[in-house]
This record gives sequence, C-alpha cells and structure tokens, in this order.
Amino acid sequence: MKIGIYGTGVFALALSSILTDNKHSVTLYTKFKEEKDELIKNKGSKRLPKYKINEKIKITNDLDEMTKDKDFLIIALPVPFIEDALKKSNLKDASDILIASKGITKDKLLVSELVKKYTSGSTGVISGPTFASDVVTKKPLSFTVGVESDDFKSKINLAFKNDYVKLEYKKDIEIIELLGSIKNVYAIISGMLDGLGATTSTKSLFMTEAIKEEEKISDNFGGLRDDAISFAGVGDLILTCGSTESRNYSFGKIIGEKGINAAKNYLKENTVEGYDTINNIAELVLYGKIESKLMENLINILNGVCQPERIIETLMTN
Repeated sequence: MKIGIYGTGVFALALSSILTDNKHSVTLYTKFKEEKDELIKNKGSKRLPKYKINEKIKITNDLDEMTKDKDFLIIALPVPFIEDALKKSNLKDASDILIASKGITKDKLLVSELVKKYTSGSTGVISGPTFASDVVTKKPLSFTVGVESDDFKSKINLAFKNDYVKLEYKKDIEIIELLGSIKNVYAIISGMLDGLGATTSTKSLFMTEAIKEEEKISDNFGGLRDDAISFAGVGDLILTCGSTESRNYSFGKIIGEKGINAAKNYLKENTVEGYDTINNIAELVLYGKIESKLMENLINILNGVCQPERIIETLMTN
C-alpha cells in the first residue's frame, strides 16, 4: 500500500518504521524545508538516535505529493497545526484518514470531528502505550484502533500488524480519542507528584483515582468500561504517567520541583500535549461537563490559583 503521513516528528517516524517493515510505501510531509533537509542529511532525528530512516521513505514539503494516490493518510502533527494542514491539502472527498495525534482543538473538537469537515472518507484513531523509542527498536507493543469501517479496518490491519505489533479494535472512535487525550493531562499530574517527592504508595493512590475518573468520563460520553481498560485507556495511562520519556510527565515534574513559572520555560522548546488539552477543555471541566477533581485542580495550579501541593489534598477527599 501507499501511505502518506502528515508530520515528521518522532511518532510519525516510529509509525513509518512499522509500515516500511511491513513493505509499504511511505511519504512523510513537513512544511519546514530545514527539517526536511536535516532528516534527509542525517537519515534520522536526534530525538531517535537508534533509528535510521528507511531509504524507501520519501520526505517532502509538498502536500500534494504526500496525499496523491495514497491508500490512506495518517495525521501525526501537534493538534494546533492540523487544521491549517488540512485546509491546504487537496484531499479527495473519500480520503481515509487515521489519526495518531492526541489532543483537543481550541474549539473543543476532537481531531476526528475536525477531520470530518474536510473528507467524507472513513476516519480512524490509533492510540496506545507506545514510546517512539520502543517502536523503532521493534520491542513488543500494542495499539488500540478506533474504526467503524470494515474496509478501513482491513487496511489498517495490513499496514501495522506484525510479530511485534499487537492490535485491538473498538467501534467507539471518539471515546478512544478522548482517552488518549486526557491521559496526557493525568501524566502532568503524575510528574507533579514525583516532583513533590510523593511516595510510591501516594502515586499508586493517584493512578487508581485517575483510572476511576477515566471510567466515569468514558461512561458519561457513552463509552463502555471495556474502552477505559483498553491499550488506549489504562495501558497508555500507565505508560505516560510513569516515565520521564513523556514530555507531559517531565513538564509536571518541573512544576512539582520548581513551580509553574519554571515549567513554562519548558514549554518554549517542547510540545506538551496535555497542557494544550487541559486549556482547551478547561471550560468543560470547570462547568461539570467533564467531572474530574484532579483536572479541575490542575487547571487552578496552572493558573496560579493554588499551589501544586493541592493535588495531594485532592487525592484525600471523597
């Protein structure tokens, strides 16, 4: 198959490594000529030192080259940049798009809702407990795929399934996408607890409460309990909340250690998806459409209304 990917970040590179392992043709798009030239020259990214880009992968600054005659497209861009890329794309009406980005737009839309403004083709979401560094070294890993179309499901299965990639499929696209977004918010809180010097027992208390909240949010949005305990739910929560390899976790840890002002310096050079997500859903959280005491208090901490220690107090309330 021929597959085009919006993005050349580490996760886009990681997904492309799976696709080329499975003998598919891949074209990556970046709007930055310098980024394209650097990736081609170095045959990889400094952020993925163990991976050399397969020579069969094309990297382009031309959206038409990336989208033309492809079996499906993958979005692996930071959420704030997605709509601009879609607007400039000459998409066919029936272009199938798989979403690998995680977050919520400033208009409080899931990316799947945004994509549907630009194509009537099938939409899917891929999410799970996977760091790019593990993907490119072919370690056993897993993804949850949210997809309704059987034809698109077959394409995705052919594209990604192999002896080191395990896939599970769900019909609730929006729930899988929502869980993949809010786990980044919980990762900030988890990092914050680490920065505050919380014990393993306290962090286990937090993880349990976060899982309970995920189940409640999934239920409120019409999802099933099985969605919350999927690879994209509990699996991704465990991964992201427990490693400094996560930028969300690292951002939270700085808040716990040095305060919000120091953490905002980190934002100048790093994309922290959970920070964008919590800002974009703040109104839904504060007005009770998404019930989460943990997220509510994180919003207050980020706005300087209360100190990071408030999170520990929150864990001890009913």
